[in-house]
Amino acid sequence: MKKLERPRLLKALAEAQAFLKPSPDFWPALEGVGRCLYYLGDPAAAPYLRESAERIPSTDVSFILLFHKTNLYRLAGMDEQADHGFRQVIDHITKLGGFLRDSNELLFSLTSFFYRQRYADVVAKYQRAQTEKPELMTWILPILADVADKQQRRQSLDSSDMAPLEYQLRKMRGAPWDTEHYNLWDVYDVLRRLSQN
Repeated sequence: MKKLERPRLLKALAEAQAFLKPSPDFWPALEGVGRCLYYLGDPAAAPYLRESAERIPSTDVSFILLFHKTNLYRLAGMDEQADHGFRQVIDHITKLGGFLRDSNELLFSLTSFFYRQRYADVVAKYQRAQTEKPELMTWILPILADVADKQQRRQSLDSSDMAPLEYQLRKMRGAPWDTEHYNLWDVYDVLRRLSQN
């Protein structure tokens, strides 16, 4: 299992805090501090993540911004807001014409179902996409579907479930404090937690 390097997290935290100082209302800076604290296991992360989510501009037109905001609520431990937000992401994508129009819609809808622990929906929609629109498949979707299938059948996860995502994390050199709309470390964190149950 991939382990986060505490010194790198502390260095990133110091950089994020320095960036936040002159711009205390800048939501990406708040998110950077919150993410560093979250991955350091510090409960002080929650207010930064919550405030960052609340400062994200209107999410009426973008399911991607809505997902980003909702995921920050999830990381902050605000389960009710996160569940509501992920439902909105799915509804928004449905109103656009469904999850089979492009790869982002598929990725964000399946991940929303996954974060809501709606594992049967993940598996069913993945299988449908695989049959009807295989060109929309991205490397992470089979991982989400396999883990969702195991969760449905109450099977435990092992290192082989984590290995493909660990490989991609090394290859892409993403960091847990990256303020991207879709951070692979968040998916990895959920898988790690599931593997410990």
